[in-house]
Parts: sequence; C-alpha cells; structure tokens
Amino acid sequence: MDLGGQGQDMQMVGDEDVKVCKSTFIVCLKRAKAHVIANTAHRTGSLQCIKEAIHWAFHAEVYQHASALEAYQMCFELFDSHVMTRSSIISRWEAATAFRGAQSLPVDAASCAIRRDNLRRAVELMEQGRGQQWSLASRLRTPLEDLESIVPELARKFLQLSKHLSDAQRAAASTDRAAADRAAIEYRSFLQIYV
Repeated sequence: MDLGGQGQDMQMVGDEDVKVCKSTFIVCLKRAKAHVIANTAHRTGSLQCIKEAIHWAFHAEVYQHASALEAYQMCFELFDSHVMTRSSIISRWEAATAFRGAQSLPVDAASCAIRRDNLRRAVELMEQGRGQQWSLASRLRTPLEDLESIVPELARKFLQLSKHLSDAQRAAASTDRAAADRAAIEYRSFLQIYV
C-alpha cells in the first residue's frame, strides 16, 4: 500500500527509540481506531474516515499490530459505503480513484491474513475485495463495444486490466504463499502502470 512515503522519515537509532516509537504508535493507533469507529455511525464513508482507516491498516501492518485485519475490514466497509452513495458514474469514479493504494486493498488484506496463518480469512477478504471491485467496475463501465468504437486503446487497456485483476485474484486465493506473493507483487506493479 503506497501512502506517499509516510513513515520513511522516521529513523530509529537504539532500543529506547524503538520503544518510544512503538508506544507512540499504539497511542496513535487507538486514537485513529476510535475516531474511525466513532465516525462510521452514519456509514456514509467520509473521505477523511477512509483515509484514516487506510493509515490505520498501513501502520498496523508496519508494527505488526493485531488490529490490522480489523482495519482492512473497516477500509472495505467505508470504501464501499462511500462509493455506492454517489449517484452519478463520474462521482463514483472520482470517489473510487481518490485513494492511492485503495486498489490493492484486497491483495494487501489477504496478504496480511496469510502472514497471520489465517487462510480462511485471507480468502474471505480477497473475495470481498474482488466482489467490491468488480461491482464498482460494472457500475462504471460503458459497454465495451461502445468504448472500443470511440477509444480503442482504452478498451484494450481495460481488457488487460480485467485479465490481470482476474489472474491476481485467482492466484491470491491459492494456498501457495509464494504464488500469492508473486501475484500481489505483479498486481501492484501493474497498478503503477495503469493507475
């Protein structure tokens, strides 16, 4: 998940620095978690809540905190609520593309669950994310034939992206960790090209 290089500016020197950093992280994590949960009462998925949930997931992963899977689940719920409450195709597309890193959430969430030896949860998260992304894609897409007649290159890219997404989802659902990791890496690099 790319959050614009956050966390890269922190350099730890000794054990005391690491302890201070971890305790600061835990305090920040608790605040972020409480804020996200408190602000999801309306379930409309505000932009700020989604950003904070993504930050929560990212930092929980960095520090291997037990709340990482909960954070990913919250990301899915908020993102889905936010995007689906938009009335027009354009506003849905804008909402869906507002978050750098959100496209790889299913792969990141499944990878997190696999690292915690929770394969069942990995499959559930992957399927939830895949379903969410396919649902969004079907709501955003104009008929491919129409697109092909107007912008053939864009139609070709769409077909490529669909194939890569399908391949990545299939490989990530596999119990072979190496294959799942390769698929996640390939998917992320593909996103860098097209997103």
